[in-house]
Amino acid sequence: MLISRDKHYWYNRGEKTLASLKAGNMPYDEIYEEAIRCYMKALSLDPFFVDAWNARGYVLYILGMYKKAIICFNKAIEISPENLDGWSNKGLTLYKMGKYREAIKCYDRVINIDYNFPNARHNREKILEILNKK
Repeated sequence: MLISRDKHYWYNRGEKTLASLKAGNMPYDEIYEEAIRCYMKALSLDPFFVDAWNARGYVLYILGMYKKAIICFNKAIEISPENLDGWSNKGLTLYKMGKYREAIKCYDRVINIDYNFPNARHNREKILEILNKK
């Protein structure tokens, strides 16, 4: 059996695995585990593959593994400091962790890079409302 040495093959396989959630062909936990394996394979081939770091982090976020997700988003941001998905996903994860002020800083960064990035201003305002109620 030939195993692909192409990072895009593994990344796309991870994306297709997640897309199978809609079909309901596999249990959720197996789908998420398989997607993470695919993203890890892509990262083993190219540890600077930002999209794979973001995708892996997002799956970990979905699974509630917030600290591990943050590590992935930090890696994506370290590689590409202007990476909007990395900053936005990190902000969302920090929000879920109750780290509101840190989340706002992430959304500020997103807004400074791209004022019109989807949901960044909305999410920032939502967090500010939470903080103002405290």
